[in-house]
Amino acid sequence: MTINQIVRNTVERLKSEGKVWTPDLYAEAFCLEAKKAGVKVEDCQGIDRYTPLMDKKTLDEVKQYRVKTTAELVRFLISKMSRLNPSEASILV
Repeated sequence: MTINQIVRNTVERLKSEGKVWTPDLYAEAFCLEAKKAGVKVEDCQGIDRYTPLMDKKTLDEVKQYRVKTTAELVRFLISKMSRLNPSEASILV
């Protein structure tokens, strides 16, 4: 199946579900259609490509907050870093 067909299926899915076409909903529907077609899309892997790089404590926090997308992960990490005191921040560098 080509990427064009996946896009067509995504549009049909959104029309049939009657959802408002937001970027997040489109991305979610696209990833579902790509997975159904057996096509692996890097952007659809979510945070799975980053979790092996995290320490256990951070990974547990990510799971606790149910972070799913890369954008959510970035917001989470920025928030976490902004709450660190200087001695904790120096450990990250």
